[in-house]
Amino acid sequence: MLSHLGGVETWLSYFIPEITNYYNDITIYHVKNTFESENNINLPCKCIPTSPPKGIMFLLKTTPILRSQICQGDIIISIGTFLEALVGYLASFMKKDIINIVWIRTITYSNKKNQFGRLGSYLIKNIEKFLLNKATIVISNGQDTLSHYRDILGIKRTINVINNASPRIDLTYLPFSDYQPKSRKLHVAYLGRYHPAKGYSVFVKLSSDKHLCSEVEFKSWGWGSWTNEENSSINQGPFKPKDLINIFAWSDCVVFLNRNTGNSLAGGVSHGLIEAMLAGRLIVAWNNTTHSQCIGPEDSFLIKENSCSDFKKTLLSITKDGIDLKKCQAVRKKAIEQFSVKVHVDKFINLIKNN
Repeated sequence: MLSHLGGVETWLSYFIPEITNYYNDITIYHVKNTFESENNINLPCKCIPTSPPKGIMFLLKTTPILRSQICQGDIIISIGTFLEALVGYLASFMKKDIINIVWIRTITYSNKKNQFGRLGSYLIKNIEKFLLNKATIVISNGQDTLSHYRDILGIKRTINVINNASPRIDLTYLPFSDYQPKSRKLHVAYLGRYHPAKGYSVFVKLSSDKHLCSEVEFKSWGWGSWTNEENSSINQGPFKPKDLINIFAWSDCVVFLNRNTGNSLAGGVSHGLIEAMLAGRLIVAWNNTTHSQCIGPEDSFLIKENSCSDFKKTLLSITKDGIDLKKCQAVRKKAIEQFSVKVHVDKFINLIKNN
């Protein structure tokens, strides 16, 4: 696995402790050998660092290590559809009774096609297709990601959807927002990567609107290379799970701007979105399949994707009308019922049993 893709560390923090109830020998082969300490993760399994993800060298160094360790009846889970899946395929090639799983946690082809040009993206696309078709089981972390691989890559085989789950930190006890119109500015938060696929540039643009800023205070928590010195005041920097309670205590409204159109896309059920749902915060998001697989007009505000003017109107309407507590209550209830760790792990275990 590459530790920076698709909320992997958050996912590991609840997935690994639960599956130790079913498997007693779990090893994570990971690229970034500091990912546990950087993200405050203490996992009940072996974590073995491998070489950096530098193309052919990654394959040459990592594949023999993994191949020497696996035995008949083992399960390999490749967290990714390109380099990781290729290592998993080569490590298990010609070995008997190996369950080779590819878990899709990001949209690889769409995010790399500009980086590698037409020929490079063509090769990546076809390698992905080959590896997905060769896997024993393929899992997607969202219905939107599944649809992308069906429509763009033309994958015909079965892809099983296992949505991300609620984190292990309890946010359900937090009181709902106490915001009242004209009492103070509306607090609007962004959580996640500062990346075009996540729509952070839109958040920065909104935070620069003088009319909006007279009624709304913006703050962002996250990480990434996309920064703007003129808006550094909104950037609160990276956060850890323990920080979420204070972040949501400040926030009245949380925005989600994952893109479903363009060259750089975000896919899968967002951990941040589930966390905001559990915290009972008012959610404003683009109206696309990435978000609508979790939320709807009955519990959130869904805005036409890329329409900054509509987004601005919605925020201003909240400053006028106040927080809709019925939406906040409904979105928390949905998160508790549909995105539990038990549901997540049960789906995985059943896939293995029925293979």
